[in-house]
Amino acid sequence: MKRVDIWSGAAVCVLALFIMFVVIPWQIDDVKEGYVAPRLVPQISMAFIVLLSALQVFTAARGEMQESATLVTRAELAALLKLSAIFALSLILYLYLSPLAAAVSLLAGSLLALGERRPVLIAGITGVPIFIVWLVFYRLLGTAIV
Repeated sequence: MKRVDIWSGAAVCVLALFIMFVVIPWQIDDVKEGYVAPRLVPQISMAFIVLLSALQVFTAARGEMQESATLVTRAELAALLKLSAIFALSLILYLYLSPLAAAVSLLAGSLLALGERRPVLIAGITGVPIFIVWLVFYRLLGTAIV
């Protein structure tokens, strides 16, 4: 796993540097002096990603070699397929039904796919963020999501 951690950390680091120095300046215009640049938050986020991925590379390079039978297990692939299907279903529901149905399917479906079986917890984790978004956007701000 040491090699995988090194390569994945290096790949994320290079991608974050590319985004920070090429994509963000190319896509987000600079503003006049005295204003807060809209590219500040994305660049700060990319800087943190660069730091964390560099930390991953250094700790993996410094650590001992860990032997593993396989890099990815069948259970991990099954979880990836389940979550991908849930995400695809949520996108379809968002496009053809409503944002509410998409949010419910994404949150509740992900919890079910990851093994949560307590209905009160699923309802709470699904309902509370959706209610907060509704409260902020529709009541407080008076805007619509769609």
